Amino acid sequence: TQYRPGECFSFDGKQPPRQLVVDVFEKVGSAQVSVSDLAAQGGSNLVQLQGRDGSIVLDMQAKVHGDAEVRKPRVSRHQAAMDAQAYLEAHSVQHVLQGMVHELLTSRPSDPFSFMMGYIQASGSSGDSPPAMQ
Repeated sequence: TQYRPGECFSFDGKQPPRQLVVDVFEKVGSAQVSVSDLAAQGGSNLVQLQGRDGSIVLDMQAKVHGDAEVRKPRVSRHQAAMDAQAYLEAHSVQHVLQGMVHELLTSRPSDPFSFMMGYIQASGSSGDSPPAMQ
């Protein structure tokens, strides 16, 4: 899993990780760090890594959370795709879009964006495809 700025990095909680690898930007340096050592030291822990241009020092900290504090896991890509498909079907979005693209390619209006806006407005909240538009 890749770290994303502004987000807390969490492990799955099944097995506590023993070590992690820290890569900085264009991998100017690398160090293997013991997560339990970071957590045991509490506050900050200075980690030194050797880069191609010399030494880099990182101030790192880790907190080990109990099971009650672990966030629920992210939804898998497969589950997210299934949820998205269910949403699109429930609101007839795919049906309207397919009809719109078909009509767009059949009539080839000079202003396709106005045509598409009109088509969507004409379909309304029912999700029914409007009759062929001119």
